[in-house]
Amino acid sequence: MPKRTDIHRCACTVLRQAARVATQHFDKALAASGLRISQLSVLTTLSYVGPKTINELAEVMVLDRTTLGRNLRPLQREGFIAIEAGKDDRRTKKLVLTKKGSSVALKAMDSWGDAQTSFEKAVGLENAIALSKLLRQVVKADYPEK
Repeated sequence: MPKRTDIHRCACTVLRQAARVATQHFDKALAASGLRISQLSVLTTLSYVGPKTINELAEVMVLDRTTLGRNLRPLQREGFIAIEAGKDDRRTKKLVLTKKGSSVALKAMDSWGDAQTSFEKAVGLENAIALSKLLRQVVKADYPEK
């Protein structure tokens, strides 16, 4: 059984380190597109799930609303997303992927594909697939409350 002082084994610390390294790798590959991986993720998610409220999109992306809000501002400023009134309830605001946003995301996908391939080569394709599967389990895990 690990001791409480075995912080070097902390799953959260290692996950955060890995996330930072992977983010830097993908951001570097996407630099020419003008997008960061976090922004491309927002655009592609909206492409898949369609218009969503900020809260709905935050839930789909497993982000807190504040973090998502920070990622949305530059995308809205660049005209990649728009905020529209809901069809059923005009007070509801939906995030919508614009044609410009769809176009920039589509162009960035080649760079993303190159980054994904180099990631898979660096860690091994089987490891990359296993890692994705394991991380999906981490996201879906039911952590007991204290």
